[in-house]
Amino acid sequence: MAASNTMMSLPKLEEYLSAKGYRLTDQRRALLQVLWEADCCLTAQELYTRVLAARPGTNFSTVYRNLEVLNQLGVICLVDNGQQAHAFELNVDGAHHHHIVCRSCGRTRRLDFCPFDAWSGPEGFVCVEHKFEVYGYCESCSPKARKR
Repeated sequence: MAASNTMMSLPKLEEYLSAKGYRLTDQRRALLQVLWEADCCLTAQELYTRVLAARPGTNFSTVYRNLEVLNQLGVICLVDNGQQAHAFELNVDGAHHHHIVCRSCGRTRRLDFCPFDAWSGPEGFVCVEHKFEVYGYCESCSPKARKR
């Protein structure tokens, strides 16, 4: 993301969007606030529900269009959570990271370790991007937890 390490606060994030020519509508501000406050990745539907609570009258299509814009700008990350819908998270620090995803509940957590750091790939191949999600079961959904 172009603004990677400069976006450490919500006001700086709003500044970045303004500098890119995007208006800060009430709905966009509400979406950014929800993303900022989220402690995990959220689906578009979950984001919509939270934005709607803050800004009644917001349409799902408005939230989805804003997610597309924020993704194109690199402000958010799109995460394949193994469910039917993708999840989104704010990419505040621009740091490279991956995710662990629960196959049962869809809970997604950030994984700062990158298994590809030491990978050189086949001769002549230049890697420009990669994504890596690890799927399994969280502590609440693991077979051991279900037996309790």
